[in-house]
Amino acid sequence: ADDSALIVSGSDPRAIASLLSKELESCRQWLMDNKLSLHLGKTESILFGPKKKLNKVESFEVKCGNETIKHVKSVKYLGLQIDNDLSGISIVNEIIKKANSRLKFLYRCREMLNFESRKTLCSALIQCQFDYSCSSWYPGIGKGLQDKLQVMQNKIIRFILNLDNRAHIGNRELAKTGFLKVPERVKQLKLGHVIKIKNKTSPYYMSANFQSLNENENRIVTRSKVSNFFKPRVCTNTFVYSAINDWNNLPSEIKEIKNENTFKDKLRKYLFSEAEKDDLN
Repeated sequence: ADDSALIVSGSDPRAIASLLSKELESCRQWLMDNKLSLHLGKTESILFGPKKKLNKVESFEVKCGNETIKHVKSVKYLGLQIDNDLSGISIVNEIIKKANSRLKFLYRCREMLNFESRKTLCSALIQCQFDYSCSSWYPGIGKGLQDKLQVMQNKIIRFILNLDNRAHIGNRELAKTGFLKVPERVKQLKLGHVIKIKNKTSPYYMSANFQSLNENENRIVTRSKVSNFFKPRVCTNTFVYSAINDWNNLPSEIKEIKNENTFKDKLRKYLFSEAEKDDLN
């Protein structure tokens, strides 16, 4: 099947490579027994880990029979270019590359487009690149990469409003287009997942680490925190931690809304109002 992956975890790269080789050979043998084949030319291996530890690895060879599988530092999986150190550099660069190329195309056609057409095309062709899976990778990228994404979004806003290339983009300009800044947009999408988790309409694998405070019998929960989630001891750059943190910081009147459409509408207005307050401060 397309986009199939064998994943092995461990502390020793040699042991990981050995186990992957064994599993890959077993997979190849099963395919042969069922009159199928494994395309080794398209098969790649990648070793994930912190940059310091990766620099110490001299070689990482995964073999299948007598052939050595190509080792790469980044791999495209489910539409995202993932780096071996999970820095998100390749993801951001790919988004900016696609956004720039599509924006250049739209600039060539801008004389035929009005405001509504420009907004619709930017939402359909470019904004979707920012939104795809951003709740999983955006919390883990650095400040420099976040700024690059915001600069790219500012270019889109200037095109929609037909502004000069050096025109300032603030909350007033964002409000005219109905766009949120990139961090607020990511927060909006993350909290959209959380309301589904709270209403138990999301897949189990997403809700596994979300536990309401009132579900924990060992905790005394005040009324103001009854809708909060317990913060697990995980990395702060993960979806679980950042989504729970954003949810717990919402006003109680928004967290108590059960209807998803009403929640999303109130959340959007709240994020716009908070952005205006920050701009004034």
